[in-house]
Amino acid sequence: MLDPIKQRFVRANSALAFPRLLGSELASGPVPRLHSFAWNLGLRAEPETPSFDIAEAIAWDDLHPLVDTYFRLVHPIFDILDQASFDQEVALRWNAGPQVADIDAVILGVAVLGSFFSIAGGHPREAEWGQQAKTLLESKITSPSATNIAAWILRSLYLRSITRPQVSWLSSARTMHLVESTGLHKDIQTIYIIIPAAPAISDPQQNLRRRLFWIARSLNTLFSYEYGRQRVNFEIITTSRPSHEPQHFSHQIIELAETLPSDVINPPDNPDPPSALLAAVKEINNMSTTSEFISLLKADVAFSIYRRLRIMGLTEAKESQADVIEVGSAAMKSAQSMLTASIPWWNVMTMPFQFVCVLLAVDTPDSLSRVADVVNFLSQIVQTYNTHMAREAYNTALLLVQLSQRRKETELGVLRGITDSAAPVEDYPVPAEDSPYLPEAGWFENLPIDWESFLNPHLVI
Repeated sequence: MLDPIKQRFVRANSALAFPRLLGSELASGPVPRLHSFAWNLGLRAEPETPSFDIAEAIAWDDLHPLVDTYFRLVHPIFDILDQASFDQEVALRWNAGPQVADIDAVILGVAVLGSFFSIAGGHPREAEWGQQAKTLLESKITSPSATNIAAWILRSLYLRSITRPQVSWLSSARTMHLVESTGLHKDIQTIYIIIPAAPAISDPQQNLRRRLFWIARSLNTLFSYEYGRQRVNFEIITTSRPSHEPQHFSHQIIELAETLPSDVINPPDNPDPPSALLAAVKEINNMSTTSEFISLLKADVAFSIYRRLRIMGLTEAKESQADVIEVGSAAMKSAQSMLTASIPWWNVMTMPFQFVCVLLAVDTPDSLSRVADVVNFLSQIVQTYNTHMAREAYNTALLLVQLSQRRKETELGVLRGITDSAAPVEDYPVPAEDSPYLPEAGWFENLPIDWESFLNPHLVI
């Protein structure tokens, strides 16, 4: 059941829906609204919505360059806003005076991301704006709207860029729960009961509504998969995928997220998880894109799949190595370009560090030959940004390389000890050179043996 005015969605079996449905059955006159009647004793007052003046929070002259940066760098990838409508709402909001409006949290979210991507060190009030956006969103959590969902997506992107994985993952999960409460996971025409009747919705509005749902779902899926947490799933989704906008890449974000098999083992839906993961890696490798961010994201996803295959202890991990390394190598070019252009998407740091881990784990001559270039790139990040996070990642990558080196030196020492203490003995009688019993040179190469696996059993995962 959906109340399209308040944008409140519940199932028809909800305690909130029952009085309304019962009233409709009993009388033809006024009936109870969709509301949380008798939910508790009401012994405490509801928290009041804080007063807020967006014009006081952000100067008009400060906002415009930040909006321009947001729509230039973030919007082509996560196109959850209509720029013309946003500009119009901002202009109207500035003349409305002190009051709370849903668009305020969106304006703050755009300003925060615009600041993050445009100014070294950020605007002096960036952190303040982020906190104000959080306060406004928390105050609307009992009655969220589609506009609030857009603001929560912006907040999740910002948190992924500046803080710990727990925080951004929780934000993306909360966004998905709010998505359900507004009914964005269902197209309007597929909802059985709508009271009152839904107002007419244009095709662009419908497409934007769909984009909000699918991008929110994709972020939660990607954040969860990378972090190793459970994603938020709905039993039934009837919202169609949004149409593709030229020069925008949200459809590839959605495609990547939907490629990922579930971490939950469910034989009827996924009878062969390793094969599904292996197929996903190949599909990701075959996905072409002109977006540098998507190239990095492809590598993030491929590495996430490789980690799962590797920890399963299955040979599929070895089968995926070539595709994973190919995706990672292509992403390095995009990372270099973004570093040069000072575009600080989170995976400029995440991707190369994880790539070092993958290359050391694969542990073949080909993979190890690529490590030096990736470590050198991490050094460039340190020189460019010189943050604790960059220095920590670089030092940890070096430590892992040193540990790998020490292990190989230990193994080499064991083998050297054998050859130093033993010598071949003569075997009599020595067959004549033309003896039919003398094996041909390289005879062992024709044996049906996987010598790489035989000599390197740790590669058989």
